[in-house]
Amino acid sequence: MPVTKAAIEKLNNLPDQEVVAALFLGGTEKIGDLNEIEQYLNLPIYFLDKKSNFEAVLHKIIKQRKISSVFDLSGEPVVTSLDRMDFACAALFEGCSYKGADFQFIPIDFIEARKPVISVIGTGKRVGKTAVAGYIARVIKETKWTPCILTMGRGGPETPELIRGDQLIVNAESLLKVARQGKHAASDYWEDALTSRVITIGCRRCAGGLAGAPFLDNVEEGVRTAEKLTIDLIIAEGSGPSIPPVMAQSFIIVIGAQQPLSNVKDVLNPYRIKLSELAIITNCETPLATDDKIQEICTTIKEINPKIKICCTTFRPKVLGDIQNKTVFYATTMPIEMMKTVVNYLEQNYNCNILGTSVHLSDRAKLKEDLKKLTHADVLVTELKASAVDVATKTAFQMGKPTIYCDNELQIVEYADGEINSIQELDSYLIEITKRIVKGGSTTPP
Repeated sequence: MPVTKAAIEKLNNLPDQEVVAALFLGGTEKIGDLNEIEQYLNLPIYFLDKKSNFEAVLHKIIKQRKISSVFDLSGEPVVTSLDRMDFACAALFEGCSYKGADFQFIPIDFIEARKPVISVIGTGKRVGKTAVAGYIARVIKETKWTPCILTMGRGGPETPELIRGDQLIVNAESLLKVARQGKHAASDYWEDALTSRVITIGCRRCAGGLAGAPFLDNVEEGVRTAEKLTIDLIIAEGSGPSIPPVMAQSFIIVIGAQQPLSNVKDVLNPYRIKLSELAIITNCETPLATDDKIQEICTTIKEINPKIKICCTTFRPKVLGDIQNKTVFYATTMPIEMMKTVVNYLEQNYNCNILGTSVHLSDRAKLKEDLKKLTHADVLVTELKASAVDVATKTAFQMGKPTIYCDNELQIVEYADGEINSIQELDSYLIEITKRIVKGGSTTPP
C-alpha cells in the first residue's frame, strides 16, 4: 500500500487535480487488513462485489463524488489490457476521461445543437451507415417532420455545403459538373441527396480517435447551418468508426455482420454500443456471416447493452431508373462474395442482363480496367461511392453510355435474436424515436 499512497500523492500534486475516491479492484497478496485501507489512504474506498461491476460502481462514485476523470493505477495480473479497455468504455460513457501512466482517453467534446439530433454511427468502414441514414431520412420524410442529413467524410468540403436534395435534380450530368469543379461528387451528402431527396449538409473530418472523436472537422459550422433551416431534426451521419461531435438525443449503431467479432466486443466499440438504443446489424447472410456468428454478435451486443434493440438486415440494390431489357455493367463496393447473389437479384427484379461487374469503386486502377467491358453494355449502373463519378460516370459519358445510380435498400432478415423482425416494426420504432426527441426527450450521452 505505501507505493499506492505515494502514487496518489503524486496525482494530488498535479495541476488542477484532486483525488476524491478510490476503487479497489482486487489483489490482496500485498495488503493487510482491508478495513484499514480507507484510513491509511485517507480516501473513501469503493469495492467491487459479486453483484456489481466496474460500470455500476463507477456510476455510483460519479454520482456521489462528481468526478470528471478516472486514473488507473492497476495492472497485471489482477487487471488485463482488455479489462482496461472495458474500464475506458465505462468511463467515457459516464463522460469521464480515463488515464494511466502512458495513455489517456478523453470524452468527445459534443457540441450542443438547437435542433434534435439522431446520430448514426458505426463500428467501421463499409458497414452501411449512409444507406441506413438515408433510409431513416425517408421514413421520417413520410411523416409530418422534415429531416436534414449532416455528413462528415474525409472527402467532404472545406466549408460545409448545403444541398437541396428536396429540390435539385441530382443525376450523372449534375454530378459530373461537380467533379469538374474539383469536388468529391460521390461524397456521402451527395449520395444522401440523390437517394433520399432530402436536404443534406456535407462536412469534412480528418482522422479519428479510438473512441470516435475526429482530429479535425467542421461539423459545428455544419450544425449551425442546419439550425437556420426550416427542419425538425438533424440526422448526423458518422464516417467509418468516427462519431459526429454533436450532442444527440438518440444514437443508432450500424454493425457489419461480416466484421470480426473483435470489432464488436474489443477496444472501444463497446462504448459506441453503450451509447446506442438501436443496433442495425447489416450483411446478415451467407457467405458474409453464418447463423452462429450472427447469434454471437447479437449475444455480445446484449451483454454490453441489455437495453438496446437489435434489427438484423441485409442490402439489395435499388436502381433509380429504368433498365428493363437493357444490358448492364454494374459497379459496386460490396464484397465480391455477394456478386452472384446480387446479379441474380438485379436480373430477376429488373428484367435486365448484367454483362459485366466491378467491385472496385474504391480502387481506381482496377476500376478503369473493369470498365473496358462497359463498351458492350447499354448502360452503367453504379452506387454513388468513391470513384463512381470521376472515373465510372466519366468513362460512361466518354463512351456515350448513360449512367443510372442505385441505392442500397435495407431489407430485414428475420432472426430469433432480432427484436425487430419486419420493415413495419423498424419504421414504427424509428418514428417512435423521432416523436420522442422532437418533443424533447432526454439527451445522451451524459
